[in-house]
Amino acid sequence: FSLTGQPNAMGGREVGYMGAGLPGPRSLASPMDRAFIEALKDLLRVIFVFRNPYDTISAQAFRADRPVSEEIIDHYFRNLNGMWSLRQQLEPGQYTILYHETLVGRRREEIARLCAFLSQTAEPGYLERCGQAIHESPHQRRHKTHWTEALKSSVRRKIEAGPYRDWCGHYEF
Repeated sequence: FSLTGQPNAMGGREVGYMGAGLPGPRSLASPMDRAFIEALKDLLRVIFVFRNPYDTISAQAFRADRPVSEEIIDHYFRNLNGMWSLRQQLEPGQYTILYHETLVGRRREEIARLCAFLSQTAEPGYLERCGQAIHESPHQRRHKTHWTEALKSSVRRKIEAGPYRDWCGHYEF
């Protein structure tokens, strides 16, 4: 099933907007889904997908046909907090981190790494076909969306103050 802390991680243009159509999508915001996830915790293999937070927030605003706002920023960080909470409950071998920008730059290597994490072998032809499905460069929605300096600063402060700083602290607007 799909478990995404960032709504854009599954269902973005990278996968043809199919996130909601995947079997069993789950949300960390739902108590029922959290209980389901907890029951399966020992079987879970979680791939945390990150992309530039400013792009993810911009995409969320764009899809909602709204401007970037503190409300949308708070929604992003609630999801990020849920991801962090889940990560704290997992053993190191149960999760891995995938940075979207690294996937775009090192397609075959990252897909092979993810397959190995899931205990799957990846034949060269498979890696080649998967690599061809990934866009040549990350979509940087942040540059097509209006951001005030106050909103940019709000995101930076929340990244710096949060426990997940190591996950996304390297991103800049």
